[in-house]
Amino acid sequence: MEIMFLGNSVVQQIRPYRNSREIKNYVHQFKKYSKKGYEIVNLSQAYWTIDDLKKETFLRGQRYDPDVVVINIGVNDAFTRGMPKLFWKILNSYSNSSILIKFRAIINKYVQYIQPFIIKCGLYTTWTNEKRFEKSYLELVRFLKKEFSCRIIVLNIPKTTQRLERLLPYSNKKIINYNSIISKIVNEENLQLININNFASENENLFPEGVHYSAEMHDYVANELLQIIKSI
Repeated sequence: MEIMFLGNSVVQQIRPYRNSREIKNYVHQFKKYSKKGYEIVNLSQAYWTIDDLKKETFLRGQRYDPDVVVINIGVNDAFTRGMPKLFWKILNSYSNSSILIKFRAIINKYVQYIQPFIIKCGLYTTWTNEKRFEKSYLELVRFLKKEFSCRIIVLNIPKTTQRLERLLPYSNKKIINYNSIISKIVNEENLQLININNFASENENLFPEGVHYSAEMHDYVANELLQIIKSI
């Protein structure tokens, strides 16, 4: 059985960061727990929105033939922002030029002190508006079903922490809206949903900085996926 994982840094990264080979994200944990020789394809990349994921899946996905696809996308789409995505990507590039380092320092102060005010004044954007998010998400799902006749498992977006909500006001309100879109598509397209917020309500430490999963959360997700895939 081939399993394809689609997502962004939420799939890849663990918080707090730990420099240990023993602590892995849920894709690695799934491989460890399954012990069944599943073929794993991981098409996930930091900063991706639903449009990035759709584009890359259309381009690269046809190299594979998955029986199950796991989609974990949306947090980059839903968060309120005080700057466009392209500008943000330039600031967070790997370039270490002296000019960019100084510019980052200035922008970091902007993000901490001014961006919340800008957002509260209504001068903000999400990287993907709700209408486009629904359209692109649905197109991705229908492409996967048509190309592969696969089972699709979807993870929704976790509510963020109070700290991030202060930096990016109204993000939790947006997350509720985008999760409603995901639930609608899940119901219409007969997909399997893992409601991440069911875990979050039990233990806030599962999302230490409000975006990425803790090692414990990656472990939970891996086991949940394993139980679902065993039943297929």
